[in-house]
Amino acid sequence: MQETSEAKENVFVARESDVRTLRQHLEAALAGDGRTLVLQAPVGGGKRALVGELVREAASLEDDVLVLRIPVMDEEDGMRTLVRMYAGLYGALHREKLLGTKVEMVLNAQLPRHSRRTQAWFQAFIEGLKRPPKPGEDTFQLSLPRDNPALGLIKVLLGIASKLPVILELQNIHNCHSLPVLSLLEALMDALAGKTRMLLLLGSEPIDDHSSIYISAAWRDLLARRREELEYLQLEPWGATEVQEFLESRGLDGNASGIARVASGKPGFVAELVDLLKERDMLGDDLDGMGLIDLTPTDVDESELDDAPEDSPEEPDTQQVGKRRKAQASDAPLVAHLAALLGQLFPSSLVADIAGLERDSVDDLLDACGGLFKEVQYSEQIKSWMYAFKRGIYRFGILEANRDEQARQRAGNVGRFIERFLVPRGHAFIVKAIRVHAEAGESERAALLKGMAISADRTELWAMAHEILKEFPDVSWPDPMRRAVLMNLLERLILANAVEPAEKVFNEAIAWASQVDDRTMQGWVLLLGSRLDQRRGDLFRARDRANDSLTFFNSEGDKMRAAEVHSQIAMIELSDGNSNAALEQVELAETSSDSPNVKAQAAFIRGLVYKRDRKFSEAIQQFKTANERAGQIGQGALALEAALNLGETLLFTKQADKAADVLNRCVQIAQALRNPVKERTASALLGQAQATLKHFQAAINSAGHALELTGKLNFKQLLAADTYNLGLFNFLAGNHHEAASLFRQAMEHLAPADRLLRKEIHFNLGMALKSVGEISGSREAFQAALEPALQSKDWNKVLVANRELGDMARDAGNSEEARKYYEAAMEATESGGIHDARKALRRRLDSLK
Repeated sequence: MQETSEAKENVFVARESDVRTLRQHLEAALAGDGRTLVLQAPVGGGKRALVGELVREAASLEDDVLVLRIPVMDEEDGMRTLVRMYAGLYGALHREKLLGTKVEMVLNAQLPRHSRRTQAWFQAFIEGLKRPPKPGEDTFQLSLPRDNPALGLIKVLLGIASKLPVILELQNIHNCHSLPVLSLLEALMDALAGKTRMLLLLGSEPIDDHSSIYISAAWRDLLARRREELEYLQLEPWGATEVQEFLESRGLDGNASGIARVASGKPGFVAELVDLLKERDMLGDDLDGMGLIDLTPTDVDESELDDAPEDSPEEPDTQQVGKRRKAQASDAPLVAHLAALLGQLFPSSLVADIAGLERDSVDDLLDACGGLFKEVQYSEQIKSWMYAFKRGIYRFGILEANRDEQARQRAGNVGRFIERFLVPRGHAFIVKAIRVHAEAGESERAALLKGMAISADRTELWAMAHEILKEFPDVSWPDPMRRAVLMNLLERLILANAVEPAEKVFNEAIAWASQVDDRTMQGWVLLLGSRLDQRRGDLFRARDRANDSLTFFNSEGDKMRAAEVHSQIAMIELSDGNSNAALEQVELAETSSDSPNVKAQAAFIRGLVYKRDRKFSEAIQQFKTANERAGQIGQGALALEAALNLGETLLFTKQADKAADVLNRCVQIAQALRNPVKERTASALLGQAQATLKHFQAAINSAGHALELTGKLNFKQLLAADTYNLGLFNFLAGNHHEAASLFRQAMEHLAPADRLLRKEIHFNLGMALKSVGEISGSREAFQAALEPALQSKDWNKVLVANRELGDMARDAGNSEEARKYYEAAMEATESGGIHDARKALRRRLDSLK
């Protein structure tokens, strides 16, 4: 019944009318009338299949069409999207070597007509073409030009498309929250219009009440501004006619109208559904009343699960992490819904953490749901197995089955869990939280996170966008975009302590804000300028700029911004040693606004004040509060700073086990935030905590990582200390030769004025060399340690160094010299009150002849 005569030569994937529309746009582009077309359809709506049909036809229209089909992933930040675009371009030309040769000829021929900078981009790209994958391999080494690769990509694409036909498809562009990447796209759209042989296809979900919750705000803004200029093609859902044609093209017969209804008319779902029904011999069945969930396998093989304890509670306990119960077969619906909320691919550990279930037992449960899930791979980065739904329609079946109020509340809880614990780790978790909040209908939470996603790009990408706006002055860049680029770039330059570049951007930003009479931005720029002044120690000007900023915000009645200024003034006062004044400003900040951001900052500043005043228990509590509040609102940088101070204070107060836990998380979060400066700090402190706990190999690993980052960051002033710490942990671990070598390296980096570190290095070098039998070197090191130890009144080291020197002199038969050192050691016991060492020293003196 289901198999018919031979299938058509090509499987039906798109309406002929839609293919014809694309063909017409391509023909116009081939004639030199470059254009942009927005393809709109929901997930599974057939956008990629339609473009695939166009690509197949393109070869018959003209030879050597460069086809670039680049997916835009919602979990990737702007830099990764840029890298993906370069990889797609190089990959296409590596696969089509003849076309790669023609592209090289086209770019070389244009070199004389371009500036030196554009020539450099062309030449760098051509050099990249000469590094194809090795024979038998698909991967290749990708290197981006150092000089603004975003602007360089625009120039290269325009150079190619000026002579050769190009189809550039960006799939799911609505996933892109990166304003810099969209500025690249907008500049390209403007430059190719009517001037090149490029057809730019932008695949996007249509914007409706639901999708607008998660679709990129920057993409929505671009569409709104250019609505009259852009061409659109809205793909309509398939009905029974299209499904029947699809079935016939595959040589199949079935219930076309039922399939169209169950698949919601989405071509991608139709294809999966037809395969599933064919496997189950159900193509011709009456599907009335059925939905995707009815075809989704939800059986659990309970033989793969451990028996649950008799006293196991009915509901997971999300609060008692250490007392989680094992997942049972009855938990399968909950686990499936959580997995569906997290995406097609998900980490099992995250599902377990959200559900409050034991991790290994969730792995077992997912394995027991073998018809629904498949194990993909183990992720070393997050220490978890990755699982995936076996079919995309299974995931949507689970989501469709969970549309009631309880499911929406669960989605909201999942979104808040991701915000609290994972958003500080970076962009991927921000967009995941946005998606989950959309499922819960929580548009306000999603909107806040979308603003955070826009700000998540790296400093270098904001610098690229800044230059793109200048390079293409004819584009009608909106004021909000200019403002966002200037402010994000300035803030990141200040955080990176790039003083000179920050001053240039500050001057440009304040001038532009004055020109357009944007008083709010003027206040913000002055606030950032105050932070810049504080970082370089100019507290006088920092106060002036902060007070000027406060004047702007007060005149606008912006209490929340005024509160942030009060927090900044508090930091200035703290830097100037005025603890009481700092606390007064914190009170003013909280009086001005009760926003979570202000409260988190207030707790952090109080922690710093208490830490400075050696009120450590109060400081620890405030840092914990600041970390929790900042984490809850996704303020990753503040959460990390609070956690670092918390870890350092715990370490100082001899709570090394708690410090190690906190600092280990700091390292992970700093890595996720791509903040190598804080990662180095956290690694260095973590090494000290691990050494205190006598976990010496772990301490060596952490200290080695800190030293590696110090070198990469070119922090020359920290090289001596970090090298010394690595040497010390090796010494404590019994690696005495390695320790001695590292202590000597530390001496090479030591600043002449750093007497305290000089004392420590010489003293421990003496101990290490003694342990390996290098008595002469050990003697020199102990002698060199004596002067700085005396100056710092480190009586214990004065005692030990003199005692060791006395022993060496005694063993060499020099009793007079030995006596001198032992007597000096006795004086140190008196000065330092180290009375328990006197008896042993007296015996040494008495033994001398």
